[in-house]
Amino acid sequence: MKIHQILKEEYFINPSEGGAEEPFESNQLNGIVVSPRGIFQFGSWREIEEFETFMAVGSGQEFALGAMKTIYDSCDDPKLIAQKGIEASAEFDVSTELPLTIFQVELCPQGRKIKPTKGDQVRRTLVAA
Repeated sequence: MKIHQILKEEYFINPSEGGAEEPFESNQLNGIVVSPRGIFQFGSWREIEEFETFMAVGSGQEFALGAMKTIYDSCDDPKLIAQKGIEASAEFDVSTELPLTIFQVELCPQGRKIKPTKGDQVRRTLVAA
């Protein structure tokens, strides 16, 4: 909650999203956190969702999600899946532009500590662009 107060006092965010009966103040932030533990999306009402396959956020997210869904079952390369999503978004959304930079994160096996133990063969990859 400290960051919300800082955003209001020092960066002058408007904590209202226009509704008269808002349960609490909005922080006006939406985004994705990519970590060795997975993909997490957070919203302005402080909601958090976890995704197991792929996710996109931003003005072109519908195009990116559609493109990634189209190739997800037939492609084993997470980097290519992310690339196709961003390319589709750039093609159809005026607010998305290329070039792109892709970062790849090795995910931990489920239920494990962040550092995999010797002999771990379960590996998943997460790509963020």
